Amino acid sequence: MEERYNVYTGKRLVPGIDDLTPAAAALGLEPPRFCEHCGRRMIVQVSPDGWWAKCSRHGVIDSTLREPALTHTAPRAPIRFEIRTA
Repeated sequence: MEERYNVYTGKRLVPGIDDLTPAAAALGLEPPRFCEHCGRRMIVQVSPDGWWAKCSRHGVIDSTLREPALTHTAPRAPIRFEIRTA
């Protein structure tokens, strides 16, 4: 089983143990700050029309690839990474 990390806290997710999501993130007001795949801190840029976040190992995600969670118990869309070359 592949390890997963909380995208808002960077803590490893453990099956069977609830992981608290910050209130602002639960409302969809915060972009992810940590990589879901490795737990590393990401570079995040927020603009009026969205955000993007870049993991040094797993590439770039942006707000168009992910739907915001409405509540902390709502299922979140999986984060899909897209590697962009400049």
